[in-house]
Formats: sequence, structure tokens, C-alpha cells
Amino acid sequence: MSPSTPNIYLAQDFQGWQPVVNHLHWDGSLPPKVLFDFYQSRGQILKLPDKDILGKLIRYANPAQQLISSTEKLAEFQEGLLSKWSIIDVFKLPIGAMRIDHDLISMAVAHCHYLKEQGIIYSETRFAPSYHINPRGNLNSLDEVVKTALAGFRIGYSQTGVKVNPIICIPRENDREFLNGNPRYPVNSIDIVKTAINHCEEKTIKVIGIDLVCYEPCAPAQDYLSAFRLTFDTPLKRTIHVGEMIGSDQANLRNIRYVLKHFRPHGLGHALPLHQDQRLVEIVASQQIRIESNPRSNLHCGFIKDVTELGLNTLIEAGVKVTINPDDPFMWPQGHLADNLALVANAYSLETVKQTIVNSIETAWGLSQDEKIKLLQQTALAWVNEKR
Repeated sequence: MSPSTPNIYLAQDFQGWQPVVNHLHWDGSLPPKVLFDFYQSRGQILKLPDKDILGKLIRYANPAQQLISSTEKLAEFQEGLLSKWSIIDVFKLPIGAMRIDHDLISMAVAHCHYLKEQGIIYSETRFAPSYHINPRGNLNSLDEVVKTALAGFRIGYSQTGVKVNPIICIPRENDREFLNGNPRYPVNSIDIVKTAINHCEEKTIKVIGIDLVCYEPCAPAQDYLSAFRLTFDTPLKRTIHVGEMIGSDQANLRNIRYVLKHFRPHGLGHALPLHQDQRLVEIVASQQIRIESNPRSNLHCGFIKDVTELGLNTLIEAGVKVTINPDDPFMWPQGHLADNLALVANAYSLETVKQTIVNSIETAWGLSQDEKIKLLQQTALAWVNEKR
């Protein structure tokens, strides 16, 4: 289907289709109403930033214009990520709501409820525990943050039936800021990985993997290789945000190539130009490395101009386990899982979407083989019964 072809599918056509999510950020998937009610209940006044994404001072007509005075205005603010507002300004609101132990638990439960509303029953949700260390909130260490998050996801599971096995993230700026003595980063990547290892063999709800995240050009993956090597003989899975934002396809491919050679990855987040290198495609396919594609995110952030640039059909035809994911669904318009599925169906085909849904189930790291078979059967039956 060419980019000029009118859309055939809408998000509502795919609501509830995909029961598993492989790539989702916790702080980017908290509903605006949950966040607005949180700050309202604490009497905190929310305001739009004084400066835009370019650092230009904003002159508001009056103080009321700067207020984030409703759920709708909060949603509009978050959806302006990278188009009008900086990452730091937007993400400080959800992170600020996850800085005290009972708040972290509440947000874990809220996350499970959101997933249930989307028809998702299992998610490998990722978050960076180093952002949430706060001694004044009974979150004194990485271990306490992860323990508290797992407790919250267990409560969420009991209330909703939605199972979340978190992936622990290393922010790329973490070690640099740690060495500079930034109090926001009291731990380094080695500490983060060791904490993940300590919680990867718990029952039902457990840490399932680690990830390297945030702004790719600021720190190459090789800076974190020693931390990732700690997991080589553990049950933890390894995924890396790579090949997303370097600025050229060749530079992105170079980063993907390095990660495949040295990190023993089980997954790659984004990997936008992967389809352009046949040798890399063969490696990913033969090693059954899942590709965690996030098309709406890539479009909004300006890394691609059209979804067809991802070459998802080429990857699938080569046997690559491509999965479709929402990334940070509340940080841009039409960001939910069903929106992403519709986007892919219109750019490629309905059969492409069906294959990615099968892939998402088959490559879920925290589901047993019996659970996968059951979900695959249920999904296939739904397609038959509804003539999907």
C-alpha cells in the first residue's frame, strides 16, 4: 500500500486483538487522569514549562494560561513531547508521581488497569529504578525501588488478572552523571544490573530482563558492555534500544552490528534500518532475536517519515520476529497499541499485523509454553469467529 492510499483500518478495528506487549515504558503509559488526580489530591499546582523544547522563553498572556488545570490540558501537554516540550519537562510529571513507596505501588496498579482496558493481559513493561530512588519516600536504594514495584504489580495482577514482568532499564546518561556526582544518579549501571539479577527468579511477578535506554548518541552501547556481561549466565533477557536516533542509516546499522556481535541480545528495541542490511537480518532471524518495533513513536519523534521505511514486511518474510508496540502511548496522539496496529495494517497489510501479534506471543519472555499455546489458540479462534 502506498503512503497516498487512504486508511482502511481504524484503531477500533484492532481493540483487544493483541494480548501481549513486548515494549512499553511505565512512566509513558500512565493515563493523564491518573496523574492529574494524583497531583490534585496532593494540592500541587501543575504549570506548563517556562521554556519550549528549543529553550525559548514562553510569554504567557496571564498566569491562568500557564496552568495545567484539567486532565485534557495535561494530556495535550504530554502529547507535545519533542514537538513542543522537552523530554525532561514532560517526563518529570509521571516520575514525580512515583517517588514514594505507596505512590509507586499505586502507579503499578494503575498501569495494570490501563493494560486491561487495552485488552492486554501480559506486558514486559520497562522502567529505570535509578529515577525513583528517594530516601524521603522510603525508596532508599535500587533494591527497595524494585521490591516496591514488584509488590505493586502483584497487587495489580490480583485486581486485574494482568501480569507485568518488568524489564529494568539503564538510562544512557546514568554512568556519566554518576561519575559527575549528580545526586539524581547515586548508582551506576553495574549496580542496576546486579539488582535486576537479584529479582529475576522470583515467582509469578519478577524482573524478566534489562534494557539500555534514552538518547542513543550521548553514550555508545559499548560503554555498558561490562554491565550486560553480568547477565550472560543468568535467566535475565537482554534487549537494547539501538539503531533509533543516530541520524543516519549507516550509523544506526553500525550500532546494531556492534550490539549483535557483543551483547548476545534476545531483543532489539526499534532497530529502524535493520531491513537494509541482509547479513544483519539473517543473524537476527537465525538467532530468533525479537524486534520491538514502535511505529507511532518513530513517526512522532521524526526518525521516519512513513511507516513503510521500517521494512517490516521484508523482515517478516525473512523470518524475523517483528513485534508491534506502543512505547509511550500517552506521549503522542494515537499512541495506544490498537493505533499502532492500525497504522501497520494500513501501511502493509492485515496479514502483517496478524503475524506480528503471533510473534508478540511467541517471543514473550515471561510466559510458559502452555500459556503461549493457549493465547495463540484463543487469538486464532477470535479471528475465525469474527472473520478478522
